Amino acid sequence: DLFSVNEQVSTIIQDYSSLVPDLVMEHALRIEEKEIVIGDPLGEGGQGEVCSAVYKGEDVVVKVMKDANDSHVGLLRECWMMSFLNHINVISMVGICMNPLSIVLEYCNGGDLLEYLKKQPKIDMFVSLKILTDVASGMNYAHSQNPPIIHQDLKSPNVLLMRSKDGLLTAKVADLGLATVFSKGTRHEARENPRWLAPEAIRGDDITTKSDVYAFGIIMWEVLTQKFPYQESESQFKFGYEFSDAIVSGLRPHIPRDTKCPGAFLSLMRRCWSGDQGFLNFFFCLFFFFFF
Repeated sequence: DLFSVNEQVSTIIQDYSSLVPDLVMEHALRIEEKEIVIGDPLGEGGQGEVCSAVYKGEDVVVKVMKDANDSHVGLLRECWMMSFLNHINVISMVGICMNPLSIVLEYCNGGDLLEYLKKQPKIDMFVSLKILTDVASGMNYAHSQNPPIIHQDLKSPNVLLMRSKDGLLTAKVADLGLATVFSKGTRHEARENPRWLAPEAIRGDDITTKSDVYAFGIIMWEVLTQKFPYQESESQFKFGYEFSDAIVSGLRPHIPRDTKCPGAFLSLMRRCWSGDQGFLNFFFCLFFFFFF
């Protein structure tokens, strides 16, 4: 059946990425260290440091891996995922450098969505819908692969913005380091920050594409309110596990009474983060935003 086929594909991919790294990266452009001028650090994650850089006169971003073997596996997986993903709303890979071990990505001059929402005055509905449509489009593309690709770490810091010369923003889904192909029994691999995680991911249960839809609902709330998720309620919990348990039990970000937003938008947002999403997927979200 479909589940057993997906399980086999997932197992093959895991073995493929850990045992045959050269084959995993055969479709990636190999970039020599001398071809890259690495600039200032932009941030640091579990797998390594992210730096600005210049490659052949173009601004790029370089994700330099740590020495740990887990980081290498993460890079191989991200490289494999990105080698066949080609969509305007998914961050693109320029190539890979073996010394230092790093992945070279396109540069987005608008920063990430979280910082954009913090710094901007109230953004209008057109910009909000454009950003959300872009994210839904990128995720619909990932979920439309066979088998579907689950992001696992969809959140506003992992949505990057590209601003064109005329000021138009394009949102791109980034950081596929935790992404995995969907198969029966897929579990979330990192549960440190529960703000965007679906309850099943927090519990350690099986995850599906609906887990990404849940995270998208939280992003909808962020775009609507331009606030940090759960900032108003997190202080009431003494320990992190209490916060996580509350989310599993139904806690969701507070919607201010004075929020000026069509009821249909709020209804879709609540449906995304509910435990009963039914047929809801990113294609439906795209259909909704197109006719909104």
